[in-house]
Amino acid sequence: MEFLIKTDLKTIPEKIDFNFEEMKAELSDKLAAYNALVVTEDSIKSAKADKANLNKLRTAVEDKRKEIKKLCLAPYECFEKQCKEIVTLIDQPIKSIDGQIAVFDQKLQDEKWEQISGYYKAEVKELISVVPLEKIVSPKWKNKTESLETVCNGIGDTLDRIRTELETLDESCPEEFRDQVKDVYLKKYSLAEARQEYKRLEERKRQLAEMEARKIEASKQKPETVPVPETAPVPEVSSPEVAPVPETEKIPYEKPQVIAEPIFQASFTVKGTKEQFVLLKEFMQKNNINYEVIK
Repeated sequence: MEFLIKTDLKTIPEKIDFNFEEMKAELSDKLAAYNALVVTEDSIKSAKADKANLNKLRTAVEDKRKEIKKLCLAPYECFEKQCKEIVTLIDQPIKSIDGQIAVFDQKLQDEKWEQISGYYKAEVKELISVVPLEKIVSPKWKNKTESLETVCNGIGDTLDRIRTELETLDESCPEEFRDQVKDVYLKKYSLAEARQEYKRLEERKRQLAEMEARKIEASKQKPETVPVPETAPVPEVSSPEVAPVPETEKIPYEKPQVIAEPIFQASFTVKGTKEQFVLLKEFMQKNNINYEVIK
């Protein structure tokens, strides 16, 4: 169907003519005086009359402009209304067809996605827990021009690359850093970012080792002090007196019995040099004297 204009638009005037130039020339001369007018107490009544006349002329021009505009636009407004009604009628089947096309396209996409998912499940194998399909499939798969073969080849190439790069990390990354480095890699499957994380962890380990070495060196430079125990003075222990045995009471010799000596305990305070403390310690150890340093 063809859209035809039956009205002869040549009859529409190209220009609406009126005494524009004459009015403009006459008003320019008369209005020049009004533009330079200074209102005073004596001229206030005359100024108000002039203003009323100017307003009257302005209203006449505006009213005529609106009248002509309405006459000129009347046929267009009717034409515009009829055109919009036709467009509304045309839009109805367009929307219906669009809806059906959308349903059809979605069906094709669902079928294509099902085939893509099947290929992914067959190829992903041990990577199933760390490489979800949504993370590696290209958004272009929805385009009709993107063939199923192209999409599947892209998925297969990506899975092969990830396998190779994970093996590289297993071989090159120390066990102490391996889990952290892999976590970074699996976020974007970027070997460059994984290597950067490895360098960061290695540098941190080096810094910690240097700090520990400085701490040990500083502790070696401190003077060694021996704690001096504060104990009570050792009480004097007197040996028990044994009465002499008279000659008449002597008995024949018999093999003496071994009697355990009594054990005494005493607390005392010792003051001396470091060397003296070392000698004292050696003496007590040599003579099997049990001792305890009270700090």
